[in-house]
Amino acid sequence: LLEQGLFLAGGLSRLRGLDSYLQQHLSMPVHLLEEPELAVSRGLSRLLQDGPQLEALVKSQALAGRLG
Repeated sequence: LLEQGLFLAGGLSRLRGLDSYLQQHLSMPVHLLEEPELAVSRGLSRLLQDGPQLEALVKSQALAGRLG
């Protein structure tokens, strides 16, 4: 986060001036994604296509007690 900055995703990231407000108050770069509404679904799609990465995520969440 400190090296690359904050990447805004989701529809609310399109609020005018949100990126500059956050950049000013957080003192770090803030980046707007080209299609922020699709960021989560694209990330999930990539995760589902990568079996080992998905398995590692599920195991880490189970160990942290976040899965039932």
